[in-house]
Amino acid sequence: MSTQKDNSQIIRSKRLLQHALIELLQEKPFKKITIADIALKAGYSRTTFYAHFNYKEDILNEYIDELIERILYDSFGEISTFPPSREEQFKMTERLVDHWEENAESFKSLHTAGLENLVTNKFKEKLKQLNLEKISPILYLTSEPNLVDYFYVFSSGLLVGILQFWISNDMVTPKEEIALILSFFDTPEFYLFLQKKDL
Repeated sequence: MSTQKDNSQIIRSKRLLQHALIELLQEKPFKKITIADIALKAGYSRTTFYAHFNYKEDILNEYIDELIERILYDSFGEISTFPPSREEQFKMTERLVDHWEENAESFKSLHTAGLENLVTNKFKEKLKQLNLEKISPILYLTSEPNLVDYFYVFSSGLLVGILQFWISNDMVTPKEEIALILSFFDTPEFYLFLQKKDL
């Protein structure tokens, strides 16, 4: 029982430190944020900070890793057919847009702080991880490896770029239209091309 309580406290402390950093990114650039700033914002001492993290970069990387992984696995983790049908593809992009909207403040803070490239790179890493589990048993047997790598670069840059542009413009475009735009680019035909099959 004590172990469970300790683990819950660790998770809670790390979450508060993460959210403190995200809030601070709305106030000043990442380079100017100190560990003391983060600890104070979270209501902790520097000692508590160092009990969980060594550097402020550790908080940032862990937060983005967890956020992107959760979004991707919930959006694309239930592919029932490969390549996905147009209907399934649209549903997946709808879920992705929903998640981006739910986490708009975090993504806006990261965008304002000039950390968009980090978000894109993390997205690419997690997308590759997801695909290795869900797609690559089929994809890698029938594709040239470099084409699959282009898929990761293309998809991550396209999806993050459009979604971050949407967020930075206060989401004035209806999210249904954003999902439709994304589904135009990420189509079953694109997967068939990667598999070197006739369209």
